[in-house]
Amino acid sequence: MRFWRQVVRDIYWLEQRIKATEGVMKVLTLLGIAAVFGLGLSAVLGKVWWLNKISGAAVSPATIALAIAALALFFYFGVVFARSRAPMLAVGKVVADLRETSHQFQLEVKNLGPGSVRPRVRITKATDGLGVLLSIGFSGWEAHWRRGVKDERPLLEEGEPKQAGIVYVKDGRLWSFELDHSFRQLWDSEPPRTGTLLTVTVACQPEGSEGFNLQTERTYHFKQDPKKPLGFSVKRVRFRWLGIKWRTIRG
Repeated sequence: MRFWRQVVRDIYWLEQRIKATEGVMKVLTLLGIAAVFGLGLSAVLGKVWWLNKISGAAVSPATIALAIAALALFFYFGVVFARSRAPMLAVGKVVADLRETSHQFQLEVKNLGPGSVRPRVRITKATDGLGVLLSIGFSGWEAHWRRGVKDERPLLEEGEPKQAGIVYVKDGRLWSFELDHSFRQLWDSEPPRTGTLLTVTVACQPEGSEGFNLQTERTYHFKQDPKKPLGFSVKRVRFRWLGIKWRTIRG
């Protein structure tokens, strides 16, 4: 499982590189790459010389190419296996804590090991449902830890979970609840009808290390809904990197 999680991380890294283009052009670029690759592969395999054995040798160009590809894949999997032994966090869903003393949305992270780590959860971007930055969105904030010490990240042993408070709900509005236990209201005026998008980045710092290893980046859509816990529906937004402008259903 850890091995394939690392493969997913590499796919995520490639996804970030694709962000160089914008909007519909991004989608067209991806489709164009897939089409060119497919057509090129079909054209190459259709050539007789590609499948015929090389003069004086017992192999064809196709066999050599496949052997090189297999070696490259084997090398990549070896690198992935080594990297997968780095500390890793399992990140859960954003859920509402309905206790009277809480009124927060929290995110659970669990240390899968190996070793002990200090997790970090940061809200790096806050916008309305159409992507327009809120006033607080220019700086973001680092989330506090439930039942944690002010200005301190917890040390998680292997297998240990901990909950980070993403946002606090007061009077029907969303507030940041930061690592230093301070509060800030997300909206300067009325809450946007299109809801609020929060981008959450989770990283971990292995014990004895100075740097942080990025684990995941997710975007969540909060929208006022009196029928939901704490008066907000929460959904994870996926595939935004494809460049298709995601919009909420107009209320």
